Parts: sequence; C-alpha cells; structure tokens
Amino acid sequence: MIGPNGAGKTTFVNVITGLLSPNSGSVKLGEHEISGLQSFKIAKLGMGRTFQITRGFEQLTVTENLLVPALATKTTSRSEVEKKAEEIMDFLLIKHLAKELSVNLSGGQKKLLELGRVLMLDPSIIVLDEPFAGVHPELRGDLHDHIKELYRAGKSFLIISHDMDSIFKLSERVIVFDQGKKLIEGPPDEVREEEAVLEAYLGD
Repeated sequence: MIGPNGAGKTTFVNVITGLLSPNSGSVKLGEHEISGLQSFKIAKLGMGRTFQITRGFEQLTVTENLLVPALATKTTSRSEVEKKAEEIMDFLLIKHLAKELSVNLSGGQKKLLELGRVLMLDPSIIVLDEPFAGVHPELRGDLHDHIKELYRAGKSFLIISHDMDSIFKLSERVIVFDQGKKLIEGPPDEVREEEAVLEAYLGD
C-alpha cells in the first residue's frame, strides 16, 4: 500500500488491526467479523503487525522481547517458547544479538526484532508499517529475503511503505491511497504508469 503523507494508510491499518474502531462499514478476517475488536484478540485470530516507529521493550534482551508474545498464546512450556525464539533468531540472522538489550540495537535490527515478535504469534497475515524506513541497505536486503521466504511458506503480507523500490520488487498487487480513499489497485507495472498515481504524488 502506497500513498502520499497524510493519505490515511496508517489510519487504515490501525482500523483493521483494532487500534481504532471504524465509524461505519465492517472489517472481516476470513469468516470473522473483527470491527471494533481489541487488537490482541485480532492478533489471536491470525493478524500480526509491526509499527512505523518500533516498539521494543528497551530494557529487555532480544530473547526476552521474543518471549513476551508467548503470554498471548496457548504455549505448553517455556522450553517450547525458547526453542521457537531461537529458531526465529536463526531465521532473521540475529542470534548473535540474543543477549543484547533492545535499546542498543540499530534501527534495522529493531525492525528485524519487531518482525520476530510478530512471527512468535505465527500469524497468517502480517502487516508491516514502513518496515524499510531508516534501515541500512544491507539489512533492507535481508528484510526483502525474509519477506519472500515467509511468503513462499504461506504467509500473506500487507506492506505500507514510501520505499517505492522495495514495494515494486516485493508486491504482486499495489494499492494506492489518497485522501483516505483507495485511488487505484493493480499489478505493480500498471500502477507505476497510472497518471492518477503520478498526480497524487507529484501534483498536476
């Protein structure tokens, strides 16, 4: 999902993930009506999200941050949760940071950690709000690879970003928001050439 600043992208995401209630209409996740549900209940139904500004527990280590989502799951044992956390750190290439406090991580490492916390819930849909903002190009490439691998494993993604290069590399469909409404939706190559999209970004 792309659009100029103030287009309503994050507000839309806050509505579908339960941080805001819609004024009208409805939101469904599969067969579940989720309009107005609390965000933790939506997460339990299979939708996880990251935030534009990362929200790690700064005085907890990377491992401890990953263990927190287990509080919201029906986990049978601590050892099972710790094993899952190790697997996710291996997958995200951050195991060397396991004992590092979150406050000491770089911007890109914090983005990886936040993705890791979402993965601890094993959601079917992952919403990423500006996942590439402030991320070093090398770590951005790692994020691309992780997203592609998770997609191949059956996860669905909604990515909100101003990083057009990343969006057009990763997306099968692009939705353009402008002034709180969907302006256009379609394959990346078609959306890129739409005059209405150019006007929304650049003006007449």
